[in-house]
Amino acid sequence: MLRLSVCLSVLLASASASAQNPSCFAAGLPAPQRIEACTTALNDAVLPAGTKALAFFARSEALSENGDSARALDDLNAGLALAPTDTTALLARSRLKELRGDIAGAEADASAAIAADTGYGEAYLRRASLRLAQNKNDAAIADLGEARRLSPHDPGPYRVRGEFFLKQEKLDDAIGELKQAIALNPGDYESQMLLGQAWVQANKVSDGIEAYSAALQLKPKDLRALRARATAYGRFENFAAAMADFDAILSQRPNDAAALEARGVSALQSGNRKQAIADFSILLKARNDRPDLLYFRGTALLAENRAADALKDFSASLARA
Repeated sequence: MLRLSVCLSVLLASASASAQNPSCFAAGLPAPQRIEACTTALNDAVLPAGTKALAFFARSEALSENGDSARALDDLNAGLALAPTDTTALLARSRLKELRGDIAGAEADASAAIAADTGYGEAYLRRASLRLAQNKNDAAIADLGEARRLSPHDPGPYRVRGEFFLKQEKLDDAIGELKQAIALNPGDYESQMLLGQAWVQANKVSDGIEAYSAALQLKPKDLRALRARATAYGRFENFAAAMADFDAILSQRPNDAAALEARGVSALQSGNRKQAIADFSILLKARNDRPDLLYFRGTALLAENRAADALKDFSASLARA
């Protein structure tokens, strides 16, 4: 069984001089540079089959990072034709197939990884997640039990069960599983995010905000976590805090219309009417057909004692309703 991390040294020792290009496998390099280096290695006609498979796998990873899932999948197929029992590559192909909507194919690859290595807990976890997505619940729970047996300190099985219960709106069960995942690994970003969602759905918004804040300690500029926490702050009517998170999003993505609208609403609710007017005015330049934006800006204008301007917005809002 080939594992990329284990076999890299073998690759560098066995490849010909022209193929011994460490840049192909240097994870810290930009994806385009790694793609070019791997392509150079793969063009070596005397490259051994095992080495060639690893180069295909490395280029696939770089292509995937670069957003080219179709070519990444082609490279995994080519590499697995040479090394069909490489479990790491099988799971990588499983993830790509899932991304491209081929859930049955993704499950088949996870099963192939298990057949190649019956002690591979991550493969059971991956197959469980895919089976849950197909409502194969009994088989999925069995896989999760095996994953937990093989890797008792891995938060993954608890996270997957927690996400499953969350989708079923069994919130107490979801919260229990996700708290267990986090107890095993407080640095598990995905479990923190799911726990935040579960708390918010259970109307325990302050606990949700705490979980989202923990996720942001792990990834301080993460847009998904910032958006989730800002929305939770809004539900908690802490509009100033919500505005701060939307500011952080807009500092990274100035043209994010959803964040701009949400900041405008938060500004209006918190009494920051000038900010609200500015945000809604920007949005209305692109979408002057939206009556809600006209109404919101009119409300802010009226509070600023700009009655004539407010009347124009209210009239336009009624005309477009």
